[in-house]
Amino acid sequence: MKRRCISLFLTVILLFSFLPALSPSAQADDICFIAINDTLLDLNSAPYYLGGTYYIPYWIFTNFRIYYNSFGNTGTVSLFTQDRQIFFDMTNGVTFDSNNTPYNAQAVYSGGQVYLPAYFLCSYFGLNCTFISGNGYGDILRITDGSEILSNSVFLAAAKTLMVSRYEDYLSGKNPNENGSDNSNLTEDKTNNESRSDTAVYISFHGLPTENMLRSLERFNVSACFFVTSSEIIDSPDKLRQALGYGHSIGILCGRNAQADYDSAASVLYETAMLKTLLVASTTGNENSVRSMAEANGLVYRSTGTGMGNDGSGVSRAEDITSVMEISIGYADICLPSNETTEHILPAILQYLTEQEFDLRIPREIDNSFN
Repeated sequence: MKRRCISLFLTVILLFSFLPALSPSAQADDICFIAINDTLLDLNSAPYYLGGTYYIPYWIFTNFRIYYNSFGNTGTVSLFTQDRQIFFDMTNGVTFDSNNTPYNAQAVYSGGQVYLPAYFLCSYFGLNCTFISGNGYGDILRITDGSEILSNSVFLAAAKTLMVSRYEDYLSGKNPNENGSDNSNLTEDKTNNESRSDTAVYISFHGLPTENMLRSLERFNVSACFFVTSSEIIDSPDKLRQALGYGHSIGILCGRNAQADYDSAASVLYETAMLKTLLVASTTGNENSVRSMAEANGLVYRSTGTGMGNDGSGVSRAEDITSVMEISIGYADICLPSNETTEHILPAILQYLTEQEFDLRIPREIDNSFN
């Protein structure tokens, strides 16, 4: 397959070599494309050059299953895989990993977007980053992970016509996608991103949501179930109604006194929102008694699955969830506490789940085949 692809593109290159040459502008020296393996990206994705360093948009790394997280108003962003994580404190100009080891690299803002140092991060995550001097219509910063087919010289030759087209569109002020010129793979159609649509993932939380959690769920168009106690309903009735208004479901969180906890919360829930629910979950350490109570009363018990941790305080890193999802097959439960840590890591978790195309589901009373 590899030889056939290269032979095909060498033939294409020879054909294009007979076309009349176009006259490049001197401005080409300032233009650089980004390529991901054998795919040339449009100039909307161009790198940012500052102080001898190439910076690239943060989302470029998601093509290699390296995920991005922003920690709200702290000014800190991170990239992570299931094995590694690195943090950029953009307020103080400090970079460190999960072991607090410092690094001499920084992230920058440009045009309201976060740009990250290309060579440094490629080295950190085991990728290759190569600068390819261009052919008069821009250069290429090529990032590869070993799955590429074309060598750098063959890739540059094969990309010439596309670079010329996008370069001239750029000079004329056209949108790179105006003529349908999407990011283009220069080999036969292939992809490294396999859909996980055969794995159903149920998402739930213990406690009522914060505003930021609701916004994150809305941004990724994900619905969830919030398991709450009677005291939470009494203390925050508007927040309960808000969660329902966003399309989320409500269950009841029971502790040691499972029957009394359920009866009390069910009564308050009906008074507050005219809602009845059969969904119940357990606080940490009371799983058996709550499950038994649910079975005796015809209720639907939902196990906590991944995310609550041994003590019920939850996980501290998004990769604690994504690493489990990498090996999950068929079905998975993600349950997280509604707290500040979950606020911070939830966007990265949801980004990973949606990009990998998991079958995301909201726990419901009639869908209990896995419990």
